[in-house]
Amino acid sequence: MTERRSGGRWRRDRLLRTVLPIWWWLLRRRYRIELRGTEALDRSGGLLILPNHPAYIDPVIVTLALSRHIRVRPVYERDMVDLPVLRLLPELFRSIPMPDLSKPSPKARQQTEVALGQVVEALDAGDNVILWPAGRAQRTGSESLRDTFGTAKILERAVAPKVVLLRTRGLWGSRLSYAFLGGPPRLVREVLRGIAAALGCLLMMPKREVTLTLEPLPESAWRGRSPADLNRELEALYNAPGPEAPRFVPLLPWVGPRQYEFPEPVSFESEIAPSDVPPMTRKHVAGILRRARPELEEAALEDPDTSLESLGIDSLTRMDLTLAIERDLGHPSRRVPVTLGDLWAQAGGLDGPSEKETGVPGGWGRDSSAPIDISGETVLEAFLHQVAKKPSAAAAIDDLSGLRTYEQLAVGAWAIARRLVDLEGSSVGILLPASVAADVSYLACLLAGKTPVMLNGTTGRANVQSAAETLGLRHAITGRAVLDHLGWDVEGVEWLELETMRKSITKLELLGGLIARRLRLGLFRDPEGRPDDIAMILFTSGSERAPKAVPLTHRNVLSDLRGLLEVFPLQDDAVVLSFLPPFHAFGINITSLLPLLAGARIVHHKDPTEFRALADKLIRYGVTVLPGTPTFVARILEALDGREAETLWLVVVGAEICPPSLARRLAEVAPRAELHEGYGTTECSPLVSCTRPDVNLSGTLGRPLPGVDVRVVDPDTLAPLDDGERGLLLVAGEIVFPGYLNAPSPFVTVESREWYATGDLVTRDASGTLRFCGRMKRFLKAGGEMISLPAIEGPLADRFPPTDTGPRVAVEGVEEEGRCRIVLFTTEELALDTVQGWLREAGLGPLSRIDAIEHLEEIPLLGTGKTDYRTLREQVVAMRR
Repeated sequence: MTERRSGGRWRRDRLLRTVLPIWWWLLRRRYRIELRGTEALDRSGGLLILPNHPAYIDPVIVTLALSRHIRVRPVYERDMVDLPVLRLLPELFRSIPMPDLSKPSPKARQQTEVALGQVVEALDAGDNVILWPAGRAQRTGSESLRDTFGTAKILERAVAPKVVLLRTRGLWGSRLSYAFLGGPPRLVREVLRGIAAALGCLLMMPKREVTLTLEPLPESAWRGRSPADLNRELEALYNAPGPEAPRFVPLLPWVGPRQYEFPEPVSFESEIAPSDVPPMTRKHVAGILRRARPELEEAALEDPDTSLESLGIDSLTRMDLTLAIERDLGHPSRRVPVTLGDLWAQAGGLDGPSEKETGVPGGWGRDSSAPIDISGETVLEAFLHQVAKKPSAAAAIDDLSGLRTYEQLAVGAWAIARRLVDLEGSSVGILLPASVAADVSYLACLLAGKTPVMLNGTTGRANVQSAAETLGLRHAITGRAVLDHLGWDVEGVEWLELETMRKSITKLELLGGLIARRLRLGLFRDPEGRPDDIAMILFTSGSERAPKAVPLTHRNVLSDLRGLLEVFPLQDDAVVLSFLPPFHAFGINITSLLPLLAGARIVHHKDPTEFRALADKLIRYGVTVLPGTPTFVARILEALDGREAETLWLVVVGAEICPPSLARRLAEVAPRAELHEGYGTTECSPLVSCTRPDVNLSGTLGRPLPGVDVRVVDPDTLAPLDDGERGLLLVAGEIVFPGYLNAPSPFVTVESREWYATGDLVTRDASGTLRFCGRMKRFLKAGGEMISLPAIEGPLADRFPPTDTGPRVAVEGVEEEGRCRIVLFTTEELALDTVQGWLREAGLGPLSRIDAIEHLEEIPLLGTGKTDYRTLREQVVAMRR
């Protein structure tokens, strides 16, 4: 082992001796670098070198400059060394990878602790480590360590580190610094521009003067100091000459501008005001903060501009806070917060970026409109029909992939399919948010002859593990950000990261795919799939029990989509806003496959809780169709902030009761739009019924789609019931799935025909219109009487309708020893006798009562926006113990 390590070090040293002079020579074509104080470089090793960070180029300059004198191990951010020009650095210098701490995730939190441990081990072993204490490039010309306490943790754990300060001056104002644009530099563009300029002037570029000053930091300056005091000490030393003024150095020696007006530095003040966030949400954030710092007083948690650093919250604890808020309230964060207002924004679902209403990409619009339909017997055949019909027409768009035409989607799916076709097993999982990537991955599975399995990461590792074992899943497509966010793996499943697969796809391969598509060669030939083959496997929501595996056939999916188009005859200029995740039947089938297979357009957004961003997309891209749950749709409409959605004409909601307030709000912001309610289940692909443009009865489930048969029967005897009688809803037709893969059959035989028993109770009038009465599972029996939990919840929900933070009341209960225990969960302060009085006023009998009231900061929701009654029932059971 020692010989192998020595051989590896010898080869690395030899390569360094070869390439280091070349790199250094190239770097000095642009920079005149002076290294001062080299006597501080103790050749015995164990140095912790702490540079400031004025620009994105200084890690390269510092590493190469110091490597001319001593062997060093830099600590680099993982994402930065992924850049092509830097990929040699980790191997040659044995760099220690550090995650991007601006992107909170459980995995990043874990990787940070691992990296800090590696630094300590390296120092104790006598290695020289370069660590940038700020963890990010300067924003204002002065070094600010804020609350990054990693340096203090390392100094506390290391046995006998020798600390050397390194002050870099001269790079503030570089095109690779924040000074140049007043914000993040465009790294790839500026590097390519620099290379082009260097070649254009034969490497005789104007030089930027850069000085690197080394200064030993005595042990008395850091030993026994608190992390905050150490940061202030380092900041004072870095900024001792005073803030650095930006300096402009032209790229070319003879042409181009000689001067440049630098913009104002970026500001980090919170954009959130206390009035933007409900008091209950602010109270919840205060509780989370006090768990981290019990000594915090209420007065310190009132100003949104209060920095978390001033509250003694370090960078790792800030990441813990964002993860706690996401766990408690369901709102993820795009970045690690800096201020108290940032935490409020995340907790209130206001953390999504507000996009500027700029022009849409060229090619997005449609010059004409025509009725649309779906051709073909399989999903893949229907999609390829649209590709052949309108290859250059816009199909889908999102923030990451940008605009994609039908042909681009097809070629991208073909390239991914080539990497799936030889994988073990007949199915491939997909764990992605609503996105172009999810569309491409789904189509790629079909092209490769694999069954797409839509995995739901919001249900937790145990449920995903169970799904994988049930289906014998060996591979699943996902993204690096998704894995970082989840922070866990699934035993026996290999994650196929889209980023890695995309890097392996060459332009020549894509050109070949384009030719194959146009000639219908290889995977682009007419598919041989059959209508009754499985098109996807989904899982039930798990709101009331463990998720069940639901296979949907091509016939199921296409029948449901065609029935919906009969009710709502869309034109091909329709634009659908897609934000429900593709593990949701409504998300994959209605908001993704419907527009793709019919030739319309999709606007994807990956996070359904970023309501401001969704509202901006609705306006920006001229969205005409808005499907979703009432809770999500209401929040999007509220986030319009007075703007009118002129293009919106159809809103379809389902999965929960639609409050009257949604219709009023829609009339205010989108006068042309119609609000329709629907009913569906995953097992029915998913839509069973909906209100119609000709007969739109608010508060009903509408009539069944064309081709869908329903029966209302007695739950015990299955005898058909008359109109107006409440009973169990049965469904039959081509939309109904063939049966669960991991659960007993849900089918019953009535009148010599097999029906799917939905588990929902409804009434039906003479016109065929259905009204929802509740889930059978949400009925309790006491003294031979059936007690409806939705019936109890209904009057209370009318008094306290959902707000922009979600539902305010939910009722759940359990049967115990011949009686029932029913609990009201609420975000309001309510008295039990008052609630009982409201139920009596609503005409409910004495059995419909509340036994206890439990106050919650937030009603728990599933990833789909439904109330998580399963979690509430577990709380009721726990209360009995």
